Amino acid sequence: MQFRDQHGEIHEMERVIDEIQELLNRIDCGNQSVLSREIMTALEPSTLLAIRNNLIQKNGKEIEQNQEWLFGLVDS
Repeated sequence: MQFRDQHGEIHEMERVIDEIQELLNRIDCGNQSVLSREIMTALEPSTLLAIRNNLIQKNGKEIEQNQEWLFGLVDS
């Protein structure tokens, strides 16, 4: 199923769900997340995009939070 966001961009519902699952698996340390397609497709498209966007922001902060450690790798 396709839908448009508030900016007019077209999204595939299945692709957004896949992105959410991928982002969750990147954030979780070793725990594999598996989303229920039935539950996720019952959500409003705007809710799915909000979840995805919040996870993207959280992923970006992982680098910021670990910046000192990452710079330490460069110095090694």
